[in-house]
Amino acid sequence: MQNLLQVPIDHFAEVNMLGFYHLAQAVGPVKVCLNNAVQDDFSGADFKAGPQSLDPAQALAFVRQRHGLDNGDLDRTHRQQAFIAGVIANLKSSGVIGNIGKMQSLVDIVKKDVVIDSGMDPVSFASQADNLTSGNLDFFTLPIEEYATIDGQSVNRVDPDRLRAEIAALFGSGRSAVVQGGRQAPSLPDRDEPARGAAPDQGLRAFAGDVPSSGPQGGAVRADDGIPCVD
Repeated sequence: MQNLLQVPIDHFAEVNMLGFYHLAQAVGPVKVCLNNAVQDDFSGADFKAGPQSLDPAQALAFVRQRHGLDNGDLDRTHRQQAFIAGVIANLKSSGVIGNIGKMQSLVDIVKKDVVIDSGMDPVSFASQADNLTSGNLDFFTLPIEEYATIDGQSVNRVDPDRLRAEIAALFGSGRSAVVQGGRQAPSLPDRDEPARGAAPDQGLRAFAGDVPSSGPQGGAVRADDGIPCVD
């Protein structure tokens, strides 16, 4: 990713699907918001429209759903980003920051469910949650150009020059961001056909957990407490 995007990456962290379940266990019910009601037998997602709080099992279903969503895996990415925004909002409101016991639960999750680079200490990783609650955090999904099948695998093709231009403009603005590239981590298997991708050439999409963003967005609509509403 560093070579593709031509920006330095100081640290790397990757959470597995079970990590979303354990996060909801550690920090309590996580608030999310949906633009539409959904019901999906493959993921177990069964939610009404609007704001709601998720228990651990519901959290896993929420972040796993891709079937029945217009943009497939990319909409699932926005679900996962929305869940993280909900966790951050929870950290702000529940007093986890500064609570040694609750912080230890986060550290335990990092050790179990998160892959980090060799230069990052798990305790240090969890303790940085305080920085995330400032509201200055955006999530971005970079644009794809088209779909393809390579060696029997469904892939999204990207234009490296376009990605680098988008990233250069983003980092040149001085905004802090979590960047998700065009390739999503493997997910738990579903039981039917391969997932559909998003429509090509969607452009840079973003939403923030606390502050409004502009441009084409996932999560542009917000609940009263600032939680982004997603499809």
